[in-house]
Amino acid sequence: MYPDGRRKNFYDGKSHMTLEPDLVKCTGILSKSKFVHFHIPNWARKLLPLAKDLDLTVSCDIQDIVSIDDPYRQDFINYSDIIFFSAANHGSPEPIMRSILKIYPDKIIISGLGDRGCALCANGNIEYFEAVQLDEPVIDTNGAGDGLAVGFLSSYLLEKKSLNESVLRGQICARITCSRKADTSSLITKKQLETYFNKMTT
Repeated sequence: MYPDGRRKNFYDGKSHMTLEPDLVKCTGILSKSKFVHFHIPNWARKLLPLAKDLDLTVSCDIQDIVSIDDPYRQDFINYSDIIFFSAANHGSPEPIMRSILKIYPDKIIISGLGDRGCALCANGNIEYFEAVQLDEPVIDTNGAGDGLAVGFLSSYLLEKKSLNESVLRGQICARITCSRKADTSSLITKKQLETYFNKMTT
């Protein structure tokens, strides 16, 4: 952790390469779901076809991708309807977004830009959103990308909000996450989200 709340993560993910999910059990869980959101452990790729067979909307966070030619991420890109990624390795998210669009023009793509906000690519257009400003200081950015995804997906897929409204709600969730130490004891509630959203849009 840096003094300004930014962090550098180091992963030791060797064990996930050989894990085997129980496909029967997972199919039962997925069959009761409205949509499914994936991160990119190796075992998760085996659930992607199951989700598609069940006609679920699939979203995935492909993390700090460097190139869409990365073979490890191909399945996650291919199967996703909605893609999230961090632009930490890029000055601009547009090259990654446009590379994906050339192959999959119908995908929704959202890129977290840290303190620069985020970018949304939908219907072939790329739109930028400034970072949400709150009085609470940034103390820990762990989980910000998860907050962005949860706020967006719950708003867009479950509550049928517009894309722009859903992006703002995702940004609010991400920003509140950054003002908390990395635990789950004080996650934003739906009521709190509505309060922040209303203040920012009225």
